[in-house]
Amino acid sequence: MANVVWSEIGRALMDELGSVIFAAGKPDDFRKHHETTQAFMRALEFLAPSVESVEAMRKHIVFAAFEKRWQLPIYFQLRWKEIVARLEEALVTTKLERSANKAIAPFVTAQAAATFDAIRTCWSAEVFIPELSSRFWRFSLQVGYSKLPQIVP
Repeated sequence: MANVVWSEIGRALMDELGSVIFAAGKPDDFRKHHETTQAFMRALEFLAPSVESVEAMRKHIVFAAFEKRWQLPIYFQLRWKEIVARLEEALVTTKLERSANKAIAPFVTAQAAATFDAIRTCWSAEVFIPELSSRFWRFSLQVGYSKLPQIVP
C-alpha cells in the first residue's frame, strides 16, 4: 500500500497538481483543496488492508513530503489579516453607542457584534482547518480579550 499505491499517488499529486493544490494565495480555494485532499487520503486509508498498512503509509517519505507541502501557516496569516481588518474597521469608532441596526442583534453595540463575528469566522466551515486549531483558538482568545493592538499571528 505505502510503497506502491501511496508512493505513486502522492508523487503524482505533488508533481502534476502541486502548483494548484498547495497554493495558499487564494485562501478559499486552498481550504477546498486541502479538505478534498484530506478526504481522499482518508478514503484511501479505509481501503488499506490493515492498520499496519495505514501506519506504513503515514510513515512513508512521500507522505511526509506531501504533508510538508501544505502552507498552513501562510493560509492562517491570510485568514488572520482578513478577520483582523474587518474587526479593526468596526473598532475604529471608540464611542460606544446603542445601534439602531437590527443586523447586529442580539448585541447592543456594533463593536460587540464585530468581535463575535471575528470569533465565529475563525471556526466557520469556510475558514477552519483542524490542523490550525491551536492558532485559531489563541486568536479567538485574543479577540475575546479585546487587546486588538497587541494581537500577533
